[in-house]
Amino acid sequence: MKDEVPLKEYTDKRLEELEKAILLAKQNIDQRLESVNEFRAQLNDQAKNFITRAEHDVLVKDIQDLREFKAVVNAKASQNSVTVAYVITIISLIISISSFIMRVMGR
Repeated sequence: MKDEVPLKEYTDKRLEELEKAILLAKQNIDQRLESVNEFRAQLNDQAKNFITRAEHDVLVKDIQDLREFKAVVNAKASQNSVTVAYVITIISLIISISSFIMRVMGR
């Protein structure tokens, strides 16, 4: 019977150590799961801020439309400049021809 007491103590001690090890392992797993949950929450927050493919396509189309509109406006401005230059040229020609005629008639 003397051998039974140390065996019981040994078994009880081993069970306590196993319970402590299990508790530590559980705490470690809980910490890891908490950090994984935080990471998952960050990914969800990021996903909420991202635009969808459809929104991206709409934005690309809008930008393309704005570029085309700008090109049309620039072309119109350029055409206006050409028209003004033609008018100034015609006025200059009229003044030059009338000046020439006045000199010729004045002599």
